[in-house]
Amino acid sequence: MEESPDDVAGFVQKRLEDEGSFFAWIGGEVVDVNHDGAVIRLPFDDHVTNATEPPTVHGGTTATLVDTVGSLALRPHLENPFSDQVATINLNVNYLRGADGDLVARGSVVRAGNSVGVSEIRIEQDGETVAVGQAAYRIFGA
Repeated sequence: MEESPDDVAGFVQKRLEDEGSFFAWIGGEVVDVNHDGAVIRLPFDDHVTNATEPPTVHGGTTATLVDTVGSLALRPHLENPFSDQVATINLNVNYLRGADGDLVARGSVVRAGNSVGVSEIRIEQDGETVAVGQAAYRIFGA
């Protein structure tokens, strides 16, 4: 197993920014990644909203949060968390209400197998759930 950096969230954030990820481009922030799950935050910004009045966060943006936090939650369960690859094979998002502020996404692992992992995700605004999701990932060892 690879050695973990002291600041895992900071390490992951920098890596996402260096890779030019969509998550980093929309302004996502990695708050925490540990064996119990992952937490990310997305500050509200007009460039990730629908053209409604008032503007609400676009569903694709919310789906990006579901996918990103789900895969990050899985990483500590991998043999090589920083070099193994994961690819989304299924993504389900249930939108419960519109969001018009900062979002926090919390992901936890349902199962981390040898070749497939599954995560559950909750998206919140001001402590209220705005979406829930589940994602499955194909795991590719380094």
